[in-house]
Amino acid sequence: MKKLLSLIAVAVTSTQAAAYPWRILSPNDAYIDVYKNETVHDPYLAPIDSTLSYGSGFNLNLDVLKYKGLGIYWNNLLHFDQSNVDGRIKAAGWQYEIGATIWRNNDLDRVQVFKQHHSQHILEETRPVHFPVVDRYGIRLRLYP
Repeated sequence: MKKLLSLIAVAVTSTQAAAYPWRILSPNDAYIDVYKNETVHDPYLAPIDSTLSYGSGFNLNLDVLKYKGLGIYWNNLLHFDQSNVDGRIKAAGWQYEIGATIWRNNDLDRVQVFKQHHSQHILEETRPVHFPVVDRYGIRLRLYP
């Protein structure tokens, strides 16, 4: 077990080096968005939708397993919206895409298969209807550049 953990630690810490073709659990993008909502009209969020003034999102995209540009990725976004009435976070959601790059050309991902998920949730409140969820599968064909 110690050898396996050591191997994973070496693989994760060395994935940025160009000499290694393997990448395991390697972040390729991470950032935080902070925003002000101009308008929010959402039947699921009503009546609190009109009070959602500010929000933020935390994005973390990582390569789960990658070998010479081909592999599995997982892109995540957690988003939160704050009420201007009491300053509390009233709505949250999770968007992710997990997929695989199956063909590359000119250092670009040209063909990917993916599963996308997006769910929205109201906090501190129970609703008689189920929260909105979108789950879909697909294929991406990059045409340009």
